[in-house]
Amino acid sequence: MALQQAAPYIGTLAGAWLLISVGRIAYRLLFHPLAKFPGPTCAAVTDWYRTYYEVWKNGAFVDRLNELHAQYGKTVVRIGPNSLHFNNPRAYADIYTLGTRFTKDPSFYAAMHQPECSLTMMDRREAKTRRDVLAPLFSRKAVLQLETVVSEKVDKLVTRVLSYAASGKPVDLHRAYHSAALDVVLDYCFARHHNVLDADDFSHWLVLAFEESFSGILVLVNFDWLYYIMVALEAIMAPFQSTPSYNSVWTEGRATLNKLTKHPELLDQQPHETIYNRLLVPQPEKGQLKPASHFSILQEADNLTAAGGDTVGNAATVGTFYVLHNPSVRNALVAELCAAWQDKSVPMTYEELEKLPYLTMVIKESLRLSHGIVLPTPRVVHEASTIAGYHVPPGTSVAMGSTFMHYNTDIFPDPREFRPERWETPDLDQYLVAFSKGRRSCLGQNLGWCELYLILGHMFRKVDMQLYNTTLQDMEYRAHLTPTFWRKHLQCIVKEQA
Repeated sequence: MALQQAAPYIGTLAGAWLLISVGRIAYRLLFHPLAKFPGPTCAAVTDWYRTYYEVWKNGAFVDRLNELHAQYGKTVVRIGPNSLHFNNPRAYADIYTLGTRFTKDPSFYAAMHQPECSLTMMDRREAKTRRDVLAPLFSRKAVLQLETVVSEKVDKLVTRVLSYAASGKPVDLHRAYHSAALDVVLDYCFARHHNVLDADDFSHWLVLAFEESFSGILVLVNFDWLYYIMVALEAIMAPFQSTPSYNSVWTEGRATLNKLTKHPELLDQQPHETIYNRLLVPQPEKGQLKPASHFSILQEADNLTAAGGDTVGNAATVGTFYVLHNPSVRNALVAELCAAWQDKSVPMTYEELEKLPYLTMVIKESLRLSHGIVLPTPRVVHEASTIAGYHVPPGTSVAMGSTFMHYNTDIFPDPREFRPERWETPDLDQYLVAFSKGRRSCLGQNLGWCELYLILGHMFRKVDMQLYNTTLQDMEYRAHLTPTFWRKHLQCIVKEQA
């Protein structure tokens, strides 16, 4: 009886919902400010279009974007009810370099649940203050002063890799590089030592945790509520876990921050300057009127650790594979290194290595084909703007993925081929966007360059590597936030280089 009485109301609500839905669809297709832009009808109607490719097709959205630009418009395509994607070098500059008034799109960045770190801060002034405070720690001068932090880890990387020589067992170089990069960033930024490189088969729990988190990040971006379920489950399961989890890193970080806050004199007793020196002390001249909160510092640490390990690890992996895959490239690189570094027992510095032209070109090509962040990172236009010659109304979310710059055939002929020689043209540097561009570019890129010179320089001078059961097809990746190599990792048989 009650159901019968409620039936008219249910029918009315269903009818109202249907009417509102039809009206919304009609508005988005016919009257929305982006209605004139080309793109698939489904994408204009709902953001679920993107979710389908990102989640159900497991990181296939970037591939789909290539198809959309080929089908609907080379320069611009509507990819959501309020979103545009561009494919033009001028558009990249307009959005990320010149579009300083554009802000990061909260619909994308807020889902990472790190509102108080430099990567995801929405407020431009707040983000600028954080960058100004941290920038001295990542300046070229600071990196050169702390080069020993990097070189010690690279020496350990080479020793650990060569320990596989006697057995003839293949080395998982993908995880080896990520292990080295994590050890560097943990020491450089926090003076913490997790000895990631010491783990058997380079399978430290931190490396495995980041592999899992990066592959699942698009699920959380599209289904934000899952984050809270995961946090709750982790809290419930924590007492029963026999192995460490990322929560233990936060626990350690909280303990360190509490100790340094109670005893600020300990800041001067660290082996070297860390982010704690920058964030636990007011710096009013840079806009930081009081110490950053512990929560904010932990988020910053999380971001620096994840970005520092993944970007460098992927670039070294991609570069090593393609150098080994092309004998002429390998021979040229090894010959240059051996000529400049005749006695490999004598250390060679970062500044000496960066003077080697072919190594430099190899690193740039490695960055180009590893891309950094491959997913388009959206910005919100707050005033009517012109992007690549197109009038874009305020409130629009705009983006251009790094792959669309790095695979541009007008800039990089045969863009999917590894050709270090293409970087003999100095003008190409402006099109290398693995660290992004503009005021929100990667904070740690100077450290990243240093790591890549030392890692690839030392590895190809000291280790004779041969690909093992790894093909070009294995370099295909899923476009999650960063490339996820899903087929298999880079495997090599190694011995000491003569």
